[in-house]
Amino acid sequence: MLLRLLLVLGLAAIAAGTGAAADPSAVTFSQHVAPLLQRHCQECHRPGGGAPFTLAEYPHVYQRRHKILESVEKRRMPPWKAVSGYGDLAGERRMSPDEMATIARWVASGAPEGDPRDLPPAREFRAPSALDAADLVLRPDQSFTVAGRGGDIYRCFSIPTSFPEDRYFTTAVVVPGNPRIVHHMLAMVDSTGASTR
Repeated sequence: MLLRLLLVLGLAAIAAGTGAAADPSAVTFSQHVAPLLQRHCQECHRPGGGAPFTLAEYPHVYQRRHKILESVEKRRMPPWKAVSGYGDLAGERRMSPDEMATIARWVASGAPEGDPRDLPPAREFRAPSALDAADLVLRPDQSFTVAGRGGDIYRCFSIPTSFPEDRYFTTAVVVPGNPRIVHHMLAMVDSTGASTR
């Protein structure tokens, strides 16, 4: 009887050690978190992007998991200044409460990688050279040089147009000369010319 009990306990311990019964509700980087980062973060947080670090691979994300969670919970990331409750805006960059909860559960469970075969295909980004086919390209009159190791600089560029009548557009893209040092951009139309001053 004792031998049979020890044998049963031994088999139970082996089954538990092999992880044969994986928790299907477990949140992993490969299956659950990577798609969220692709959708909400990698526009900037990727090699060649404007952010100071990449969130494209597990080791980079794991290293910053607590900071990612804090930034998401405080809604600092993804950056979206529009206040909710005043209508829907196209291109909204907000994580849903469910997406935020997924990241929180992932971090709380030790931020497991999961099976790399569950990763979605890498997201592809359009190179700035694709703008060569744009209908119109506007550029500032001169370049602006930023001194090294300085603080944030807020600089206004007034770029005149010569349209004889109102024009409508569907897409606008800003391509900084050095995306590593340009973090945000605001664009507005000034029909008075006051921005030049």
